[in-house]
Amino acid sequence: MTACKNMRAVSVSLSALILQAGNLMTDDNNTEPLTKDEDVKFLAENSDISPLQALELIKKYGRDREILLKEALKFKAEG
Repeated sequence: MTACKNMRAVSVSLSALILQAGNLMTDDNNTEPLTKDEDVKFLAENSDISPLQALELIKKYGRDREILLKEALKFKAEG
């Protein structure tokens, strides 16, 4: 019984975390979801990385899509 309760709690926590990650904003003052950013959306859709990972790469490498795609592929290969 306890194991079942623990699994349910983990499942609920994980669901909340996933929902929270999907709703992360690009900065503290912005209420737009990450996918409203065209570069984040492009990179996430074309490289199979999450919008949050795409945002991290954009912050690190800028908004040159060719460079971003190369870095995203490296990122996926490492993971």
